[in-house]
This record gives sequence, structure tokens and C-alpha cells, in this order.
Amino acid sequence: MAGVAAARHWGRPPTLSQEQVEQVTSALNNGASKASICWSFKVPRSTLLDTLGGGVGWTMVAGI
Repeated sequence: MAGVAAARHWGRPPTLSQEQVEQVTSALNNGASKASICWSFKVPRSTLLDTLGGGVGWTMVAGI
């Protein structure tokens, strides 16, 4: 029960570390596709969009 309580309080840990987020941001700035980044970091597209949606100056577009 203590573990469940802690999980509710702190939430799920991030899938990508801060270093990985910086690598992803750099790759996007250098022209890499979102699909190739997802494949390289083994994360679903939704995780990529949720993680970077507000932080790197691009927004989610329908159909992407």
C-alpha cells in the first residue's frame, strides 16, 4: 500500500531523461523527422509530443 500511495503522490517518472530531451531537441533542430527520433529513442509519438509539446517552439498539428 505504501508503494501505491507514493506512486499517486509523485506520479510516473519521465520516459526521457533531461539529456535525452536535449538530444531530441538538437535532432529536431537539425532536421530529423519525429518518426526517426521516436524509432531511435524507442518511444511512441505521443510520448515525444507530450514531452516536447510546449518546450521547443513547435506545436502539435492534426495528423502528425
